[in-house]
Amino acid sequence: MSRPTTTVCDTDNYVTAGACFKAMTSHQRQALMVYLKVAELAALGGTNYLAEMGNSGSLATAARNVRGKLNPFQREIARLVIQQDASNSAGAATSTDINALETAISCLKDFDRNTLDAMDVLLTCQLGRHAAYPQTDL
Repeated sequence: MSRPTTTVCDTDNYVTAGACFKAMTSHQRQALMVYLKVAELAALGGTNYLAEMGNSGSLATAARNVRGKLNPFQREIARLVIQQDASNSAGAATSTDINALETAISCLKDFDRNTLDAMDVLLTCQLGRHAAYPQTDL
């Protein structure tokens, strides 16, 4: 079972709780998402980049390797690899066979990008919080 979130996974809550984010640009919201992940990672006992988020900080240094070696398409693939590992670590046992995966998504691929994005938001909320380090045998 997912670790319960305190976020109410409901559209009215997203609009109300996120009202202050509307004034931000898309770039600012992306930067905020990175910051929030940095804060969560530190709170969970992972690498603490909070004081190292600037140009010469350890977060930028670590990310240069990803940026330099992976183009945007490859980063999208990396996100899939990361999510598949998270799913399997939770016990899902998803296949690594491309044909089996294409069969698994046969109904989902009929939805447009906007609907798939809405599904992603819902599932991200329902999956809940991440576990504290070390993340073994949860």
